[in-house]
Amino acid sequence: MNKRFGILSTFFACFSMLGCMSALFKSAEPASALIDDRTVVNTFDHGIKTLGDFSLNTYIDSVNKLTDIMAAEAKPANGIIYIDKEGNITDKSGTSIGVTYKKALTSYFKDTIIPCYYVRDLDTVNNFKTYWDSEVKRFDISFVSDDLEILTAARNAVPVARGILDCSAKTLTKAELGPLVAKAHLAMANTIILSKENATYEFIRYFQARFQTVWIDDCNATNLELIEHINLGPYGLVVKDVPSAIEALKVYNDNSINARYNYTRTPFNVAHRGLCQTHYENSLEGCVAAYEAGATHIEIDIQVTKDNKLAIMHDDTIDRTTDGTGKISDYTAEELKQFHIISTISVKKKGPGVPIPMLDEIFNEFKGKQIVIIVEIKTANAEACGLLKEYVEEADILDQVVVISFYQDQLKKMKAVFPEVPCADLNNYSLGCFENMAFKTLNSNNFVIDTNQSNASSNKFIKQMAVRGYASWLWTYDNDSSLYKAYSSGVTGVTNNMASTAAEFATRLVIPSSIELEEFNEETTVKGEMLNYRNEKVMFNDGQDYDCRVFYMEKVDDSTYKVINPLNFKVCPFALKLYSLAFILKSSKSPKSQVTTGSGLSNLMPFQSS
Repeated sequence: MNKRFGILSTFFACFSMLGCMSALFKSAEPASALIDDRTVVNTFDHGIKTLGDFSLNTYIDSVNKLTDIMAAEAKPANGIIYIDKEGNITDKSGTSIGVTYKKALTSYFKDTIIPCYYVRDLDTVNNFKTYWDSEVKRFDISFVSDDLEILTAARNAVPVARGILDCSAKTLTKAELGPLVAKAHLAMANTIILSKENATYEFIRYFQARFQTVWIDDCNATNLELIEHINLGPYGLVVKDVPSAIEALKVYNDNSINARYNYTRTPFNVAHRGLCQTHYENSLEGCVAAYEAGATHIEIDIQVTKDNKLAIMHDDTIDRTTDGTGKISDYTAEELKQFHIISTISVKKKGPGVPIPMLDEIFNEFKGKQIVIIVEIKTANAEACGLLKEYVEEADILDQVVVISFYQDQLKKMKAVFPEVPCADLNNYSLGCFENMAFKTLNSNNFVIDTNQSNASSNKFIKQMAVRGYASWLWTYDNDSSLYKAYSSGVTGVTNNMASTAAEFATRLVIPSSIELEEFNEETTVKGEMLNYRNEKVMFNDGQDYDCRVFYMEKVDDSTYKVINPLNFKVCPFALKLYSLAFILKSSKSPKSQVTTGSGLSNLMPFQSS
């Protein structure tokens, strides 16, 4: 729709439409022209220097909160507002605060805060669709709900919006995580909000390994809890007050000259076509070797055979990697057994080789193991998606499978026939896609980005994705220097050809959950150990535990403190800093009023009372 109406009939049609809309908004507001849907919110940069980019978000449920946000320089990236069917913003109980969501967008949010509309009934969804269709055609918005049916309806009503599933009021068990991922994708939600009680390292890693991103509801969190939660690697915190949260988290900036190397989110180690540099490419043996080496994900490619079976092969022919020739589609699965893979990703090897695996062999090998299988659809064959669904259901392995492809039509079909499965688009996405509308495709189909590493050379691109709930999955890192760069750049999913090398990197700093000391001061250290991707001790420092100094602490009582410690380690040539979870430190004598924060640095941080 044009912003100016030169034709009289068009004017009267629009005037009539606005008249009908007046009942939707209780407060009188001037009519505005249709907002162009190329509007991209330029969110506030909170300036916290961590490798794991994250957003600071807040609920806006009162007039005072709106005015405070307007007055503050530091603004939330995402503003979550409860809305009702009359077009009002409400508080959590459903009582109107006297401001419409139309007014909030045009006068408060403008182009600096991403609006996240919390919907709680279908009438609200339907009325919002009318408003969106007629006045606000903006795609840089999200829907939030704790109800799967309502969230699904909202995403169907406005497909270009993003979806956020609020699970902050739920108590989750490990057994519920897999079904919840499937339900979230069915509802077209790429972000899940967890309560701080459910915000564990294990739970967050589980969701984010399957193309979800996690926000933590930290509205009632202490400063130490905010810091500890950032160290768990979520993509966002929902806080009570953004400026106060920023002040608490600035401890990262004060901690080191190289503060940007605060390593708060461990990347996923994605073995590209198995352990393909040292083992046969896309072979079962190579995939097993990658798993045993410490890969978190195995990426494999599928092609459709003549008899509609799914074979593991990157190319559409077997010429490059096997001792045979011809197209996969010209052979049955049984006929392919006569050929053997004889090549790594780069060179052909001597010897008899290994069989070409079928997808069911991969599934049977890894079902129930701590590994996610990334299946790339390498063919435009119309049967591929339906066949893949059959394989996944037959093996009952949905909780371990995600799908990627360069073929957007295949990904769309995958979502049509099997919407529960997480999907990622391998095509080129870069900072420019925020201006050229490419994100409408991602939003509309709930695709994740898994793009070429060269497209993510801009940190701004990774930040823009992060505030919108998109993780940075990148490919393909094929040498040591590129791998080191990925790990020092805050990339989430590192698809690489040397998963055994990546697996040796430190992933966690582990300190006992409770320590007792007679007394402590700024020179006191505690023992910690670093674990790699296999949960084995990283054998630096001649195999000794590491001395870790206090980074941040909060006083519980006169003899008890909650403490977070850091530890430096090196991913050549980058010095990174890992952080422990909070642990209890008890002492019979009170410490000095201040202690050194950081690892051997001179910044002083007063104790904080919880």
